[in-house]
Amino acid sequence: MLDKLKLMGIPAIIIIIIGFLAGNFFAWWVIAPIAFIVGYFFPRTWASSFLYGFVAVSLLWGVYAASLNNANGGAMSTSISQLFANALSGTQLLLFTGVIGGLVGGFAAATGSSFKQIINKTIIA
Repeated sequence: MLDKLKLMGIPAIIIIIIGFLAGNFFAWWVIAPIAFIVGYFFPRTWASSFLYGFVAVSLLWGVYAASLNNANGGAMSTSISQLFANALSGTQLLLFTGVIGGLVGGFAAATGSSFKQIINKTIIA
């Protein structure tokens, strides 16, 4: 069990570190190619790849959004929640940000892992 967590933790940490660094220089969607490439080089089952991509990006985006929100005293989440007619509180908005980012990262990592499996089957066959 611990070995499986280590195997899933390494790709997640790589996604978090590279995603944080690249996020400072590129657009928000740079996390998708990063998760795809990590999924390609660390292929697992589809579900495992999705899980480590989802966890990594949702943590990265959630913590980053929370730190930005705390830095400005909650003004960011308050103004953005007004765009949604105050349907979401600040905490819900931060969780929503993490989930959306997690879905992007999860699907990208799973796609990279699936692409690697397809390439290997094509080369072997």
